[in-house]
Amino acid sequence: MSETPTTISHVIEYSRDLFKHGQVNWARPMVNALEQLKPMLALKWALNVFDVQLLGDLSNDTAEQYKLWIHELGHFVEYFPDAGKCNEMAYRIWDNDFVINLSERAIARLYWALILYHEGNMQKEYCSQVNDAVVLFVDAIGRRATVCDFIISRFQELASSATEQGCN
Repeated sequence: MSETPTTISHVIEYSRDLFKHGQVNWARPMVNALEQLKPMLALKWALNVFDVQLLGDLSNDTAEQYKLWIHELGHFVEYFPDAGKCNEMAYRIWDNDFVINLSERAIARLYWALILYHEGNMQKEYCSQVNDAVVLFVDAIGRRATVCDFIISRFQELASSATEQGCN
């Protein structure tokens, strides 16, 4: 499938195909589709996916810390404090462990995505950060196909709801 997907079902089919073939930008068609429906919808989608999926997949202490970061970012999405505060949080999360932690790197990328959104760096930067965060998150959780299916189902629910509400 080489053309740009135009319907929700085509976006899903295209994303699944990219995932199946090991493409690192497999989530990008979903990110782009959500952003076309409503600004920041892709970031809110990623936050929801992270929040729900983290509940069952990580130890309590780790999940609680991640949940705090995700909920704080959710608050920042609604009431953007300033780029400095988001950047400080992103680096704190990024450098939280001495080893590379993909979940933390994914959460940090969402903070940077919010900064880029407010700076107006939409397609190249903002959408790339959201895509990369989702891909890192799937790699961190493991059970890639199962988590990918969950992410796609959340995309389908959100995109269908936004389409029915006429968001643009």
